[in-house]
Amino acid sequence: MRVYPNYQVNPIDVKGLYEAEKSLFGLSVDGAVLIPCEYFALNHCPVADFFAGIFYLCWVPVPIAFGLWLYLKGDRKVYLRFAMVFLLVNLIGFAGYYIHPAAPPWYAMNYG
Repeated sequence: MRVYPNYQVNPIDVKGLYEAEKSLFGLSVDGAVLIPCEYFALNHCPVADFFAGIFYLCWVPVPIAFGLWLYLKGDRKVYLRFAMVFLLVNLIGFAGYYIHPAAPPWYAMNYG
């Protein structure tokens, strides 16, 4: 990414994605439309935040552990298919972000 940074491919989308999320998932609270990020910033539960953080941190180690389990179990064909699909999905996500760089909704919420 240092050779050809993605912000040189397309400008970073800050407002468009925020407005799309607001129109698709907006919550009407006291006459204002809030995205879920804004709503939970105002109404958060530390216990729910903790468990959501644990699930968020598991998006890579759990599939890797599952792949390792498949490999050690001796189910190499299923392991190879799982590993290739996991790689493909991550490459699609990377390509999508490279083609359309976008700021997360909390960035638009805090910095406009």
